[in-house]
Amino acid sequence: MSIKVLIISTSLRTNSNSDILARKCVRGALDAGHEVEYVSLKGKSIEYCIGCLSCIKSGSCVLKDDVKDIMEKVKQAEVIIFATPIYYYEMCGQMKTLLDRLNPLYASEYAFRDIYMIATRIVHLIKLIMDFKAGLIVLKRLL
Repeated sequence: MSIKVLIISTSLRTNSNSDILARKCVRGALDAGHEVEYVSLKGKSIEYCIGCLSCIKSGSCVLKDDVKDIMEKVKQAEVIIFATPIYYYEMCGQMKTLLDRLNPLYASEYAFRDIYMIATRIVHLIKLIMDFKAGLIVLKRLL
């Protein structure tokens, strides 16, 4: 059974790790026979939510940018996959801004039931070893 999959790459870097994984996910979903759409936030105009809450009453955002088109794709997809780099232990700002702007969907009849997230971050080997060592010290204290 074919399902509509939307994959949103939120990294603004060309060939970033999260974008590479998002494109691999596209390939896998296509190979599985699903209908797939890929959207990159790179080059998109996405303004910050102004918190006016008019979207709650009207069902649409007062801001006019690329979010309107993305929101329609999100609304029609059965599965959504977000790919994001991790900056400062959190999703990237573009993804957070997009999620804020998708607020009009909360009260609507959207198709999606499954949402996944691909998250990547770079860890330098020395930092990884130090974190591991610190974790072992904490574990030793607990035992």
